[in-house]
Amino acid sequence: MPKISITVQHQLSPDEALARIKNLLYQIKEAHQDKITDLHEDWAEFTSKFRFAYLGMSFSGTIAVKPNQVILEGTIPLLASMFQSKIEETIRKETEKLLTPTPA
Repeated sequence: MPKISITVQHQLSPDEALARIKNLLYQIKEAHQDKITDLHEDWAEFTSKFRFAYLGMSFSGTIAVKPNQVILEGTIPLLASMFQSKIEETIRKETEKLLTPTPA
């Protein structure tokens, strides 16, 4: 299975970054509940192991929220490998947007 590794820098507190990442995961589940099945998240402090099926294809990996970065590593199905660069680009853009500090 092809692997992806995405690191996004941020200037938030680890707690704020974690809250935003968890909220994003909730939003994704809600928006794609008709396509996402078998979703499992296992959070231990600032790291999550996850797995889910999207349109029957299995995805899995980890999300680690660090003091100045968020690291997502995982595997994608071989069938999705032709879209790997698009998947990575979308995840990176959405994560960067999510982790941008909001003006006071």
